[in-house]
Amino acid sequence: MGEGRLERAITEGGLEPETDVRAVAGCYATILYGLSIAARDAVPVERLRSTVDRAVGLWDTLVRQAAPQP
Repeated sequence: MGEGRLERAITEGGLEPETDVRAVAGCYATILYGLSIAARDAVPVERLRSTVDRAVGLWDTLVRQAAPQP
C-alpha cells in the first residue's frame, strides 16, 4: 500500500490524521519485498502465509492514534 493511498484514507476519514504514512507504507513495502525474495528462494507457502497473517495483524498497531499527552 503506497503513501498516496494512505494519505487518501486520512482525507476520507479512514485513518487518523496523526498516522505516520511514510512509516506505515515503508513497513509494508519492506514486508512485501521480503516475501518476494522468500518466495523466489522457495520458502514454503505456509511460512509465507504466516508472515502475511502477522503483517495484517500489525495494521492496528501501526495506525493506532497516539494517546493524548496530559
